[in-house]
Amino acid sequence: MTLQPKPAFSGSMKLRIFTLGFRWLSLILGLILADFNRIFTFSAPSFLANYPLVITGILLLYHLAASFYFFKGSEHKYFTYILIAADVFSGIFLSYYYGTGYFFLTCILPILETAFFFGSLGSLVTVLVLASIYLPLIVPVWTKSIRLDQLNILKAFAVLAVVILWSYISSLGQDEEMYKFKLKTLEEKNNILLELQKNKQEVSEVFNELERRQNKIQDLTIDLQRTKEEMTELYEDLHNARIQIQTYQKETQQKDIQLTQVMKREIEDLKKKSQASFSMLSCLEDLSRNLGLEDTLVAVVDNALKFFPSQTCILFVLDETGTGRELFAEVAASPYADYFRNFSLKIGEGAVGVSALKQEPVKIDSGAVNIDGHEITTLLTYEKSALIAPIVWEDKLLGVIYLGKPIARGYNQENFDSLIVYAKLAASALSTALKFQKTISMGINDNVTALYNNFYFNERLSEELKRVRRYNLKLSLILVEVDKFSKLIDSHGREVFDGILREIAEILRTYCRETDVIARLENDVLGIIFIQSDRSNAILIAERIRMAIEVRTFGQEFSQKLNLTASIGLGAYPMDAQNKEELLLKTCKALDDAKAKGGNNTCFP
Repeated sequence: MTLQPKPAFSGSMKLRIFTLGFRWLSLILGLILADFNRIFTFSAPSFLANYPLVITGILLLYHLAASFYFFKGSEHKYFTYILIAADVFSGIFLSYYYGTGYFFLTCILPILETAFFFGSLGSLVTVLVLASIYLPLIVPVWTKSIRLDQLNILKAFAVLAVVILWSYISSLGQDEEMYKFKLKTLEEKNNILLELQKNKQEVSEVFNELERRQNKIQDLTIDLQRTKEEMTELYEDLHNARIQIQTYQKETQQKDIQLTQVMKREIEDLKKKSQASFSMLSCLEDLSRNLGLEDTLVAVVDNALKFFPSQTCILFVLDETGTGRELFAEVAASPYADYFRNFSLKIGEGAVGVSALKQEPVKIDSGAVNIDGHEITTLLTYEKSALIAPIVWEDKLLGVIYLGKPIARGYNQENFDSLIVYAKLAASALSTALKFQKTISMGINDNVTALYNNFYFNERLSEELKRVRRYNLKLSLILVEVDKFSKLIDSHGREVFDGILREIAEILRTYCRETDVIARLENDVLGIIFIQSDRSNAILIAERIRMAIEVRTFGQEFSQKLNLTASIGLGAYPMDAQNKEELLLKTCKALDDAKAKGGNNTCFP
């Protein structure tokens, strides 16, 4: 059995001082009984007999050094072993030549030191070791030459030694119990502090998230207030128009005979404009009532058909997240609605694309119109008339609205002018809805890949684990990391990096169900929660994903041809883990194993 020094405890200082005092009292007593090393039990070598004071000085220096080490409290086990061994052998040497005066230094001091550093078991081992060394070497020599008075002194020393050892070890035991109690109390205190710190951090994160969402809501409130101010201006315009109508009506009553047919037509036109303004204002209220993007898009089309009865009304929305800028037919009200499913146009393509490119309205009366030397036609060959207006907000194109009729010259100039005003109102509502949609998406989605973010992923993992635990279901977790992706960033740039991430996200969506949760956790690490899926099924899907990444050529949208591989780590509940932390830990360990094998591997516990 190998003894190890025990850690220092707070109550050991009195025992340390006691041991130091015992060392020096025993040393002084030994020096006095040996007449400062002039009295020899056996004949000493000449260098000892002729230089007693030198021996005394060396002895004092040694004990000074030993006392300094002991008082500083160093717990280095090798120095501790050397100190105890040096005290044993120096004590044997002194007892052999100078007699019983050094009994305490020989026997009791090493035992006290061993008890201090190693406890009661250590002192017992030292007693046995000293007995095996001291009794065979020193005692037989003493018994032959010892006098009666020395024997009495030795007996007194032995009795006194037993008393000292008993009291010391008793105090040592009390201090050790006190130390264990304090150590246990300190450990419990530290555990409580760590738990409080963890809870505090979690609460802080929740409050920070709430504050960010509150700031986003405030921004939306400001946009809504701005829209209300614009509505107020329109109300004022309407009020002024009504005042003008009332004024004209009074003048009409006074000068009815003098009014010409032209003046009457002007009054009718003014009434129509007022009614149109009032209708537009009501339309703005209807468009601004919904913040949801889909509801807003439908409302734009429905109101357009009310103002401009048409066979076809299509709302195109600009998409800039793909490989280029395209206009997608988001809402289509037409007998040919199926034709416009997944329908898109590039900027500058056809009448809709030209209107978007120039950000100018277009009117087609007889199936086609010439613009800048190019003939552009209606979207449908069955339609002869069309009105097209870009939806622009703060000089930024949001989309295009298209109206079509099967008859030629189906729209007049008044319809054309009114559509321009309507497009501005639609731009205000659509801008607010897009901002609201973006704000909602940013809360849980990654900006680059449109996958869920790390925060949402962790929340869903906790919820799904609670659910599968409650209903005794299964769940699997997959982590995907692209091999040597940091070198790719250094050599090709951040834009290529983001594009490849989007391509990998498409692969993951292809092999996952709608109920599965896919998220970008950090940089190039993607995570998937397979709900109600055991480990064997998850391994098959993980291998399909790995092979799909391996065989695909990435970066073609940036005129690059890059071949990549991925490392995949997998863990399953309840086969591999019983809680969220253990599942994440084992899945991360599996991912590290896959990378350690050189990448392009799928590993699991």
